[in-house]
Amino acid sequence: MRILTVTHYQLPHWGGIEMTGAALHERYRRMGHESVWLSSDLPRVAEPPPGYVRVPASDLPFDTVGVAYPLWSPRAAERLRQWIEWCDVVNPHDCLYPGSVLALRYAARAGKPLVLTQHAGPWPFYQSSILRAVQLAAYHTLGLAVHRRVVQAVFISRAVQTWFSARVRYPRPPRFITNGVDTSVFSYGDAAARRAARERLGLPLDRRVVLYVGRFLFMKGVPVIEALARRDPQTVFVLIGAGPIDPRQWHLPNVIVQPVQPQDGLRDYYWAGDVLVLPSTGEGFPLVVMEAMVCGTPAIVSPETYAAWNEGREWFLVAEPVPTAESVGALLASGDRLLEPATREAINAYARAHWDWDQVACDYVKLMAELAD
Repeated sequence: MRILTVTHYQLPHWGGIEMTGAALHERYRRMGHESVWLSSDLPRVAEPPPGYVRVPASDLPFDTVGVAYPLWSPRAAERLRQWIEWCDVVNPHDCLYPGSVLALRYAARAGKPLVLTQHAGPWPFYQSSILRAVQLAAYHTLGLAVHRRVVQAVFISRAVQTWFSARVRYPRPPRFITNGVDTSVFSYGDAAARRAARERLGLPLDRRVVLYVGRFLFMKGVPVIEALARRDPQTVFVLIGAGPIDPRQWHLPNVIVQPVQPQDGLRDYYWAGDVLVLPSTGEGFPLVVMEAMVCGTPAIVSPETYAAWNEGREWFLVAEPVPTAESVGALLASGDRLLEPATREAINAYARAHWDWDQVACDYVKLMAELAD
């Protein structure tokens, strides 16, 4: 089968959709399918990996107002049309991006089946009230218009699926297919592995280590991490990622900032950490939560993030009613069983049983084959 995946960015640009696209593209090719992953050419790279197609685009919205919304050129649209003529099935990710809108149009004209994967919903994403209003209006107009033309939708978040399903009557029942984890890389780390990881990373053996992994954004809850670090100078806070907020400017001795890491490097940080804190809003079910838990690391998340998965509540630390420094701090000080080292192996077992990229790819291929018949 010829599979075309369409996203707004692709690696080396870092984000959940990009990691999803990379994982699926790699597994489709391993399974013997012809897979092409098409996105904007941002950031520019000299030699894309096999099967990566990059089309001309402008990052003006991000450069000016911090909105990750590449603007595609007419030449990009034409290249997308040509690749849709080539494929047996097309899978755009998220409804608002130009590539998804164009893919829907060209697939309909060419009579090609389309599976739309929806990651996010109309939850507050930006600090600016103006940008929040624009985002909300976009989902209620363009987003719903796209979904009402889609035959098959896939959701990575149960909460997002509930919102769209209440407003759209799909010809085929929408599917919930969560993201996965590469379990050949991310795995359980016992006490010896955790100690060795801390030694490799230069982290203290006798202090609690709190991890944050993701873009440094307001909606990701980075200001909450800052407040926690100021309140608890004895805990080491390790922040991994990049973005418009620069935690180095906090000038806190208990804060360590690291750039985006390769996956095996992330595994070491998950092993070394005592807990992952992700007080984010406005997104689906982040990959870093799954990766951390597969490594045995407990995760403190927002009610929104938990609602995206919405099962196995006993395996999550949920900062209720909202993820503030107070609610997250209370969980860190609670002595909950999930924070005990003895529980880490059980956290790993739960996560491995539910999140695996190989199974996710099989689920997509089965669904695509049904549509392509």
